[in-house]
Amino acid sequence: GFPTEDTKHKIFDEVDYQRAVQAFMWAYPAVSFEAMRVGLKRDLGVDYYDMAIADDYLNPKSLWLTANDTTIYAVTNVDLGKSGPVVVDMPPGAIVGIIEDYWQRSISDIGLPGPDGGKGGKFLILPPGYKGEVPKSGYFVLQGTMNDYNIMVRGILVNNDQEGAVQNTKRVKVYPYSERSNPRPNRFVSM
Repeated sequence: GFPTEDTKHKIFDEVDYQRAVQAFMWAYPAVSFEAMRVGLKRDLGVDYYDMAIADDYLNPKSLWLTANDTTIYAVTNVDLGKSGPVVVDMPPGAIVGIIEDYWQRSISDIGLPGPDGGKGGKFLILPPGYKGEVPKSGYFVLQGTMNDYNIMVRGILVNNDQEGAVQNTKRVKVYPYSERSNPRPNRFVSM
């Protein structure tokens, strides 16, 4: 009734294989976002608070699994551990977006599907355990679950106006809360 030595090794090999597959699947969201951040930095020089923008749509050469070729995309990364709280300042208009931690858990929709409803507004992302100043008004305050965030927006074409969607998307601002009185402009890099 006991497994043979050969069977015992097969069982342990199977357990090791299953654990490796589970570790891959578990870590995939964070690895995916970090790979995007590293690739944008390496290939385009896009750093924290820079916005990579698909201002001329994506095409078959683009390595985005779920992206379409009729939307203006922009993306940036932030690290609350380095900068403290971060502001995402959304302009009014036809933009949809999301703020997600590196486990790809959304902490808020922004733009049309968000609490600003496409009317524009400022979102304040607080680091985990943050004990500092929190404004009582003027912001949609979001409690962060971790330090690393990916902020992605889509400029939606209205009346087929691609340039208008690009220009409106370039009005999105992301900056440290500490710079709120005079935020430096985001650098937009065409991807």
